[in-house]
Amino acid sequence: MSRLDLLYLEDTQPAAAIAAVHRWCAEYDCDISGEEGRQAVAAAARLAKSTGRPDLFSALSLEMASVSRPSRADLVLVLEDEPFIALDMEEILQAAGFESKIMSSCEAAMKWLAFRTPLAAILDFRLKDEVCTSAATLLQARGVPIIFCSGADLGDVPAHLHQAPWVQKPFDERQLTGLLSQVLQVRQLEEEA
Repeated sequence: MSRLDLLYLEDTQPAAAIAAVHRWCAEYDCDISGEEGRQAVAAAARLAKSTGRPDLFSALSLEMASVSRPSRADLVLVLEDEPFIALDMEEILQAAGFESKIMSSCEAAMKWLAFRTPLAAILDFRLKDEVCTSAATLLQARGVPIIFCSGADLGDVPAHLHQAPWVQKPFDERQLTGLLSQVLQVRQLEEEA
């Protein structure tokens, strides 16, 4: 760990930054002395200096997920906290020829996204105790097609995510799989151009 990164922090900030980096490296099974560890130290030091960061670990996880070079996963990420709906979606997607990765929280999705990028994502915007703005924003920044499948109100979604297609729950499986096929075709055309 470079002391230079932590040199200009005040009071308890260096200890908080070091603790966040150690926790992040443990969570993501990375070597703190390796390249990712050094990046995490620099990011934690910068984040500790900024104001309004009550949870340095979460901020660091989001930062590292946005700067990592994730591998491409040939599957659809489904962020859904209702187990029966998640199982239905998994079966529907499988029947339509899509592999899926089911996540029930934004935190779990952000951890997974730290090292992988899906073909597309189907997100319930409002989960039990959170909204999935951070995951949706990260996916959007990576150019991943997003479909919101939610009972939430579209007015609750931040403006920068309004262009994502919206399927209201309860959903029609043909509408959902048809929309997924469309957004994947558009993505393929964009990549070929």
